[in-house]
Amino acid sequence: MNILYVTGMWSGLKDIIIDGEEPRGMPAFINPLERLIRENHQVDMIVGTSEFNKKVNENRGFLDKSNIHLIPWGTSGRTPILLWKTYKKIYSLAKKGNYDFIYVHGSFGTIGSWVARKLKVPSGHRLYGTFLMNEINNNKLSVIRRHPLEYLAFRLKKDFLLITNDGTQGDKVYKKIGKKDGFNFYYWINGVNKLTIKENQPNIGNSRFILYAARITEWKQQEKAVELLKYIHDAGYKDINLILVGHISDNGYWEYLQDLIVQFNLKENVKYLSTVSQEELFEYYRESIAVLSFYKYSNLGNVVIEALLNGAIVIANNDDSLNGIINNNENGFLIDNLHEAQNIIINLLCREEEKVRVKRNATSYANSLFESWDTRTQKEIDLIKTAVEKNG
Repeated sequence: MNILYVTGMWSGLKDIIIDGEEPRGMPAFINPLERLIRENHQVDMIVGTSEFNKKVNENRGFLDKSNIHLIPWGTSGRTPILLWKTYKKIYSLAKKGNYDFIYVHGSFGTIGSWVARKLKVPSGHRLYGTFLMNEINNNKLSVIRRHPLEYLAFRLKKDFLLITNDGTQGDKVYKKIGKKDGFNFYYWINGVNKLTIKENQPNIGNSRFILYAARITEWKQQEKAVELLKYIHDAGYKDINLILVGHISDNGYWEYLQDLIVQFNLKENVKYLSTVSQEELFEYYRESIAVLSFYKYSNLGNVVIEALLNGAIVIANNDDSLNGIINNNENGFLIDNLHEAQNIIINLLCREEEKVRVKRNATSYANSLFESWDTRTQKEIDLIKTAVEKNG
């Protein structure tokens, strides 16, 4: 097939096409993309980014034969004029390519859906969660004005809409505002790489750290992990460290975190590792006292899935996003405040048998619940093939 991706600049994609490195983020985006290319389909890309002036790296691994166009997005406000210019640019590039399928990703991709309709090319839309759940009961015009492209992602006709089940309740948003006769709707949990997981044998080390693995940005709420570390130190456990892993997406927020660390006198106890390989990250999961997830909107994501499968002890917000994934006190912990998390960690430090029990339960239950990325990726590619075959 000849496929066009219309997408924003995800973290893992930037690693490949700008930095010429292995992807260190967004496996839900990277894995199907790589599988399509390994199957010898031609995949070209139109990427909307504020970094459109950067040069596409010549050494871009499996994307070396892809035609990649960076176009401006988000640089001068998302005005009607910018929308129209972006539409015309995507239309011009897509028309030249004679594509069998247009695959659009994220809110930016909605512009690609318009183009696909105009060109009468089969298309699918991929959303990685949604921020609309808290607003769908507001005035309709207010929602459209605040989130026009994300709203239209649920309304424009296409072959399918696939949303990650990450706890942000995309299924409920679809039921409320989705165009029921406009496309097939799918709501799937991400897969996980099971090949590097030690079979049902948690690796109980003597490491004294808690782990927060997430992009450094405000809604991921790393400040709560810093605050939790302060509580643990205040309780007398001053040898415990906090390790932060992830791209810095918000420099202003990163500066705020650094100031907070100094304010709490934790500079020697908070380690920032930027990004690490998957193998290293999995080892950090296994060796940590606990993996923390205190996101503002939802906590069902790759970190929690991978951590559980690696026998890590997950401590996360009790926000309903992990219902059916974590059974409190059995295969992980759901907390309503940081003092609960403090007590859990101190208990784990004092009771090795409790630590072993929860780790074993985490691995066992997660292995029965989550698909491998190999299986999950093939299901997504089958959606594309079905759409192309249906349209001849």
